[in-house]
Amino acid sequence: MTLHSTLLTVGILLVCCIVLFTSLDKADQADLMNPTLTSFQPTSSVFNIHTIFASDTALMSRILEEIPAVDDSHPLLLPYVVCNTDTTLLGIHRLRSISTYFDNPSHHHVYQNLHNSDDATCVIIVLSDMDARSAPDTFVLHPLTPSMKFPLDFTSNFEGGVYDDTSSIDVELCPGANIEDTTSIISSLLTFPDGYKPPVTPSFGSEPHILISSPSSPLPFSASHFLTILTTLSKCSSVCNVEPALPIKPLSNKANNIIAQSGNCMTESGKDCNKNDALPSTSDPLDKVTSLPYWSAGITGSGQVIQMSDTGLDIDNYYFYDKRAKCSTNFVFANPNRNSFDKDCRKVVQYFSYSDSDDYYDGHGTHCAGTAVGRLVDPNDPPTTIFDTSAENGFAPGAQIAFFDIMSGKQEYLSIPNLEYVFSKAYDIPARTHSASWGSSVNYLTSTSNDIDKYVYEKDDYVVVVAAGNSGDLGEGSIGSPATAKNCIAVGASNSKPNPDAIVWFSSQGPTADGRIKPDIVAPGVNTLSARADPNKIGGDDVSSKSGTSMATPLVAGAVAIVKDYFQQGFYPSGAKNPSHSMDISAATVKAVIINGAVMIGQTSELRNNIMGFGLLRLSRSLPLTGTEYAFGLYISQDEKVEQAETSEYSFSVASASACSLSGVSATLVWSDPPASSSCFKDCMLSDLDLEVTLSGGDTLLSVGNSRDSVNNVERIRWAASSEATFKVK
Repeated sequence: MTLHSTLLTVGILLVCCIVLFTSLDKADQADLMNPTLTSFQPTSSVFNIHTIFASDTALMSRILEEIPAVDDSHPLLLPYVVCNTDTTLLGIHRLRSISTYFDNPSHHHVYQNLHNSDDATCVIIVLSDMDARSAPDTFVLHPLTPSMKFPLDFTSNFEGGVYDDTSSIDVELCPGANIEDTTSIISSLLTFPDGYKPPVTPSFGSEPHILISSPSSPLPFSASHFLTILTTLSKCSSVCNVEPALPIKPLSNKANNIIAQSGNCMTESGKDCNKNDALPSTSDPLDKVTSLPYWSAGITGSGQVIQMSDTGLDIDNYYFYDKRAKCSTNFVFANPNRNSFDKDCRKVVQYFSYSDSDDYYDGHGTHCAGTAVGRLVDPNDPPTTIFDTSAENGFAPGAQIAFFDIMSGKQEYLSIPNLEYVFSKAYDIPARTHSASWGSSVNYLTSTSNDIDKYVYEKDDYVVVVAAGNSGDLGEGSIGSPATAKNCIAVGASNSKPNPDAIVWFSSQGPTADGRIKPDIVAPGVNTLSARADPNKIGGDDVSSKSGTSMATPLVAGAVAIVKDYFQQGFYPSGAKNPSHSMDISAATVKAVIINGAVMIGQTSELRNNIMGFGLLRLSRSLPLTGTEYAFGLYISQDEKVEQAETSEYSFSVASASACSLSGVSATLVWSDPPASSSCFKDCMLSDLDLEVTLSGGDTLLSVGNSRDSVNNVERIRWAASSEATFKVK
């Protein structure tokens, strides 16, 4: 069962940058750390949203020093935290209630979910002081103070040197703020006596951002300039979130198509070629139907376009090459409109040169692209099949790629624009999958992860696959943003041959800062052989070996293309191709299908954990194929609407468990949740659905032992099935 909740936000407000508070002595500063309004009487659980700033008194006192007086000529339209404490409602309905009550387009606008628990749902909203004081008793209001605009653990991260390499600051504006005016005002305020002048650049999107960079970027800010800039920004009423932007790096440290398709590497004579001493040979070739069943069935990702953001792409490598001029490197420079594309090109249907138009030698982007969609075709040789043993084809060799270049030359850091901007450049091609093998080192919800959540929530057919990170040696909580997003598929790395059933030491671990399970899944990411970039060479089938969650991620993106191709060719529900059954599936359904068949590996009886998420990618347990050893029953309920206190119930029976290729039953629930605020660090899930299975004997199974899960938007239950068993899923 999947759910896509609907949230309607209304209203717009024009706000300029104004100062909120007068100069403060120490007593006033203490009051500001715990501000009150007549209508603000929070319960203890609502107060939890303020621990982010209540514990930051020492640093915030420094930030609040010498704040100039407010100009009384400015209208008092300010951002507030508004909490609905009606315990008879659930999160999404509390949010709708706030939106309905403050339904005045000229004065206020619901912003982002900040907190959701059993007794309160809180959002950021812009409204007048009069409206704030006239709110109903079930609403608790709190002014959005400067200290509340900073991310989780800001004080400890600042004092601990986490931001020492920061060379840019991401400023998210409040609803309705005029981005040009605010940019101009902030730019004028950030003038220092020593001549230091940071560039201030607007970034347009559904929620406008402003990026402030070090003049010597990518070199970091000086500590004094950094703190002064943050002080100025925190006092601006049109600013709702201030986030030091940590450096974002490509995450690199033979993605094995067989492991991820079937896990069953067999030669035609029946030898197990998962072992190095039994590799396929000319005399005993690979049993393709057993080992690569989806390619054998003609499911190769044909018709799918994957967008990838990375360091660049060598489109003249024979894994992507198309000899026609319009599809060669020349077309990148020949088209003044960088958003141009050509679906007729064999592989690369778009190259958006945001940073530049190529990759560096042995570049990260070319390698990742080859892992996802690479298909070796040498124009000088007779055509080969996708099963060519000499080729390192990608997981979805029939798919195409739209590339978004985010690195100029070979640098240490990437240049990431607003992700809505990135996704939109290929959405109409259409590209409905994005692969991102990059990230930062923080494990909370950042503006980048929230961009993913917002886009997937609003475009429910869009799948975003993100690398978990390569900091697994740091242990729990080492998952990095934007893999922290609720609605993405976060990918960790497992070993390749000869020991595929183990997680790699470098694969980053969950949980996220708000307690969610991450990564979602793992895939082979060690010694992956894939296309190698050589910008000084036209043609060639060069490959190189790389390891990292970066390599596992495009493998999963290719698997997404295979899953979509399976349903569009009409293999569901019978497992045999029937074009009349063709259907499109949502991002939540794709994620559920992939997670439902994932296999927990190693010595564990758990159904999920923060090391491998829900397990190793194994499509042969997700997608049945009639007439093969991978035949089983599959049922999907998509776009189900479930209101408060409602239950959707499904009844099933197993006529003959012995006829099924699987030894048990697996049920998975996934939904796309609305985005949260970057300041949310607990109870950040707005919709709370529960998966429950009732067996014929009366036993009830839940996703977390004997309890319900209110933290994650992915739930899975597994159990053994006997002949003539019956069960209900609700």
